[in-house]
Amino acid sequence: MMVPESACIPIPSEVTLLFAGYAVGQGWMSLPLAVLSATAGNLVGSVLAYGLGASGLLERLPAARRVLSRWEGLLERHGTRAVFLARLLPLARTFVSLPAGARHVGLGRFIALSAAGCAVWAAAFVLVGMSAGAAWTAIDSVLGRALLGLSLGVVLVSIARRPRTAVYVAPMHPTAARLAERLEQRGLQIEVRTLDDSARTAELAAAALGVEVGQIVKSLVFLREEDAVLVLCAGDRRVDAERLGLSPARADRVREVTGFSIGGVPPLGHDVALATTIDESLRRFELVWAAAGTPHDVFAVRTDALIEAIPGAVVTNVA
Repeated sequence: MMVPESACIPIPSEVTLLFAGYAVGQGWMSLPLAVLSATAGNLVGSVLAYGLGASGLLERLPAARRVLSRWEGLLERHGTRAVFLARLLPLARTFVSLPAGARHVGLGRFIALSAAGCAVWAAAFVLVGMSAGAAWTAIDSVLGRALLGLSLGVVLVSIARRPRTAVYVAPMHPTAARLAERLEQRGLQIEVRTLDDSARTAELAAAALGVEVGQIVKSLVFLREEDAVLVLCAGDRRVDAERLGLSPARADRVREVTGFSIGGVPPLGHDVALATTIDESLRRFELVWAAAGTPHDVFAVRTDALIEAIPGAVVTNVA
């Protein structure tokens, strides 16, 4: 029961945990084994859901993408500790793995936070089950009905709140809104455009926008020894990292220095000021397109305006 609940199947695991507590109280199993088994089951389901979120498959579905956007906003506001906190809340604990995967929260950190939250949750309900003793059957019935009613209520409210009009205007993703505000403070006005399909690659973005692949700005983070370096490359070019003395940065380092996940890294407006190298071939185009903080959000900018907005940037051949 613990595995499917954490794999986004809203089956109330609380009943199982209460029964496990009853079994511990009767001497049928030990308390550490009950908590460890429940936590392990949660982690298996959580990793499966994390992989689904990281695969990008859900982002191809507009309805799923809107749900992910709300959850990603929670991660944006509270950071990765939201994974731990969500494990302590009904329903939230069932679905938090999807946005964590979509935002590419480090797998090791995700597992550690999930294990901690799941262990606390499991221990609490197992202890309640131990204390309930003979009254467990009645508690089981009442709690099971209450949780089932809560789940059905959430589903009905979601259906009732669906927009009745044929056109749905999605709100700007909080990450994209944050970027737009940062750029406005630097004197660069942008209009964020949200795509129905993912734009994680230059080819996908160009196809969705109906422009040349070279007009897509790839914002790539490399390392020169221990220092992070940003390279803005045209979508139809490849960075010659060896010639430039660079090595690719890991996903967690990209997130650390930019504040954005791979696939949504913008060309400027990062958490940390980065030494930037700009592909001179971008000057072939008057207008280019870049990521606006998420794989679905992009913005257009004049090439010369982009270069001027990044003081100290080196414009050179990067291929």
